[in-house]
Amino acid sequence: RLSPRAGVPALAPGANVLYDRGCGFLGDAVTPIRPEWLKDEDGKAGLTGRYYNGRNFESEVRLTRSDRMINFNWIMNKPCDEVDAYCFSVRWTGFLVPDETFDGFIGFGTQDSMRLYVDGELILDGWGEKKRSDRSVPFRFEKGRSYALRIDFTNDRRGAKVLFGFNREKEDFSRAVELARQAEAAVVCLGDNPDTS
Repeated sequence: RLSPRAGVPALAPGANVLYDRGCGFLGDAVTPIRPEWLKDEDGKAGLTGRYYNGRNFESEVRLTRSDRMINFNWIMNKPCDEVDAYCFSVRWTGFLVPDETFDGFIGFGTQDSMRLYVDGELILDGWGEKKRSDRSVPFRFEKGRSYALRIDFTNDRRGAKVLFGFNREKEDFSRAVELARQAEAAVVCLGDNPDTS
């Protein structure tokens, strides 16, 4: 069994093969932030979630709980019995305390409205039906630093799926495109694991 990179030279001996990996993921995909990086208002792993009926936190809090991760799919199930499955919002608060230092990206995987505040500053605004929330922004993760978080979510009937996460790299396949332009023929392999990408 050959990888695509090894297979092309085997099929075309003597050919000048140009190669570039391209990107390591699709779009603004994020991986859920690990619970040990999150601290709720009581200092436990996770974030404090306050659940409301309505879309703008206008009602009384219906439920307060600690959520270890922000990685939910509420398309078929509501988060708790106390909220309306079709019209609810959640505000998570707490702290992000990474255990390593790196330049990466922080953001959401969702179809609904979300906002991210870090240390009181709005850094990602996907609030409202005309704004896109499934994206990430550059972020400097510093080991041991405590970042105050506030995450707002509302189910505005686009899916009720929510993921708060990070990524270490941004999609960049400009070099791969340039190599394809230089070549007489291009073989493009797309996939979602090391065997197919």
